[in-house]
Amino acid sequence: MAFYVDDFDAALTHLKLHGVRLLGKPTYRNTGPSAGQTWVYFLTPWGMQLELVSFPEDKRYERTATTMLWQPASA
Repeated sequence: MAFYVDDFDAALTHLKLHGVRLLGKPTYRNTGPSAGQTWVYFLTPWGMQLELVSFPEDKRYERTATTMLWQPASA
């Protein structure tokens, strides 16, 4: 399951302040069709893997695509 956030840095800081175990460092996409997207995986206290994801501006593919993927920020 993923949690979409508009402010990735604030959400990541919140996870760290609460001792949440991150699974690696955040991935920042700067090129390709997913440019503009950032994510990191983390664990719940009971061991379930979750994802924190953000692309508040857009993804690069959206600049020329005629069909868009669902955008949680516009829901």
